[in-house]
Amino acid sequence: MPKNSHLGEFLLARQLGSKYILQESIGRGAMGEVFRGHDDAGKELAFKLLHPDMAGDPQVVARFVQERSILLSVSGPNLVRVVDLVVEGQTLAIAMELVEGADLRAHLNRYGTLTPAQVCHIGAGIANGLAIVHEANIIHRDIKPENILISTIDGVLVPKVTDFGVSSLVDAERARSTMLVGTPQYIAPEASEGGTITAASDLYALGIVLYELASGITPFAGGSVMAVLRRHSSVSPGRPAGIPDELWDLISWLLAKNPAQRPPSARQVATILDALAPSLQSYPPAPRLTEPPAPLPSLETQATQAVAFPLGIPTGGTDDLTSLPQAGMNTSGPQQSMSFPPAPPAVAFSAPRSPEPSAAGKKSGKGKWTLLLSLLAVLLLGGGSLVAVNLLGADKGSNEAKVLPADPSTAAPSADNAPEATQDVTPEVSAEASGEATPALDDLPDYTGKTVSEAQQAIATLTTAEGERVTTLIVDKYDTSVPDGTVLSQIPEAGWFTPSEVELTVARSAVISYLDDLKPVAGGWSDSGAVLISGQSYPHAVASRLCSGSSGATVEYNLGRNYESFTATAGIVDDASDSAAVVLLEVFADGRQVSTQTITYGKPFAVTADMSGVLRMKIQWQETTCAKDDYSGSTELALGDAKLQGIPGKVPVESPAP
Repeated sequence: MPKNSHLGEFLLARQLGSKYILQESIGRGAMGEVFRGHDDAGKELAFKLLHPDMAGDPQVVARFVQERSILLSVSGPNLVRVVDLVVEGQTLAIAMELVEGADLRAHLNRYGTLTPAQVCHIGAGIANGLAIVHEANIIHRDIKPENILISTIDGVLVPKVTDFGVSSLVDAERARSTMLVGTPQYIAPEASEGGTITAASDLYALGIVLYELASGITPFAGGSVMAVLRRHSSVSPGRPAGIPDELWDLISWLLAKNPAQRPPSARQVATILDALAPSLQSYPPAPRLTEPPAPLPSLETQATQAVAFPLGIPTGGTDDLTSLPQAGMNTSGPQQSMSFPPAPPAVAFSAPRSPEPSAAGKKSGKGKWTLLLSLLAVLLLGGGSLVAVNLLGADKGSNEAKVLPADPSTAAPSADNAPEATQDVTPEVSAEASGEATPALDDLPDYTGKTVSEAQQAIATLTTAEGERVTTLIVDKYDTSVPDGTVLSQIPEAGWFTPSEVELTVARSAVISYLDDLKPVAGGWSDSGAVLISGQSYPHAVASRLCSGSSGATVEYNLGRNYESFTATAGIVDDASDSAAVVLLEVFADGRQVSTQTITYGKPFAVTADMSGVLRMKIQWQETTCAKDDYSGSTELALGDAKLQGIPGKVPVESPAP
């Protein structure tokens, strides 16, 4: 550090304000330098001295003073607590808890990849810290391993989020106009594109960290900073080997390009990770990668828009983004915008919108893609002009494929008149008018409403245009509105070309698991059996004593995403000695409240909650009124006929493991 800098002169005195002493430097980052030190009572602390240019900015100093009370109030087991904010001349410093231990980056460098259970444990801690920060209306903006300190408490690794105070002190307009706040490998697409930064941006960065903990590398590493930022915006991460499905599903959710499609809160992410950890204990760490798997085309950017394949640009690999045209790139200005020269002639097609694939049906659609690729190959061989194919035809009910013929006037455009990739080509001319054979679109029958066995037998008689037998993929769906085994829907729909595979969604009646047979992972009930609520007998009840000295309790179950719904009848038992008792009952699914009701004597309440895809269910109650203490335990809150319902083959035979 130059001796003529204000920090250098200041540190020679080792004094900070009126009550702090600084010692050796223990770290340095983009916003400043961290020193070990202590207060006048001898308590050891860490001090982050912000860079002089920030201290010289009146807006930052004002913000520093204004947000002092907020930052001092934010605390939790997974946060590095802010102790004080010091303003002294041209010096701004944050005094904070001293964490004895390395940061997560050093931990990764030493141990490589973590086991999936460890990834969940560390990730849950980070998410818990973020939840507290977000609830204080603070956005971290720079979640990465360097900003996660690792403390060991009773032999358990405890992650602590740090630096959440620094980014909140940098005015948003100043940050946007002078620098991109954050680290490129962890920046959400909306941040690099100049959009609004929200709590969802921090969740995206958390997803990148989980990916790195599991694989040893970030998903879009490699190439220039601009290449990395482009990948964040345009492609989806490739899946490394060794990451269990449940963990990968959560990482993919966190890494959604659209902030609105990410998990709703850090609190929910923490709950999911906590629930996942026990079930992943047997998984070993995944291999440590030196480069990420090839990224995949982003489905979010393809679902509702035309897809263009510019001729002359290789489409064999999606990771070769650095080979895209660089001429005309504009990196000036606050939003780091990019412009490209006009695209060469292209082949484009407008794909029909189809339902989102279910987890069990992700492998379906082979026939549709075979068809699309075949059509593209034919069109590419036919010439270099812009040709559009509408697979559904121009009018509803039409069974003709509309093809736009090559226009000789645009067959070889010059550099001056090259059409843009989105240029419309009209008029439309049907294949029939051009003398070509019209492919039939009514080959595939409608199987909805039939039984699954009837549909399977009929599909077994079908063959594709290439002479291959058509296979059937069954996706079960919990639905009691029709008889068990009824086909609810199919992909492709009736009227399509006969594909190589047909996906049938089939209604399944419920398999029931009663709550009194399941083992909670936290908490417990004081009683079970049959109960009377408002004169009605309910079997398979679970109950807890009220007005006996405790104010409430919680019971949690690990559902393992195996169930679809939870139902029960809640009430205060008829033989209660305190008929004036009132209790608030709440049900949560992965941290999200799905049912709440105030329960009073003589008024049963039907509890119905959606549990599809839920890892952990929590039932929580709080006494609001007790007319008298009932230490006999006769006043009870009961859940009669409490049961979880799921799909056959998915519900475990035994109770879900804790």
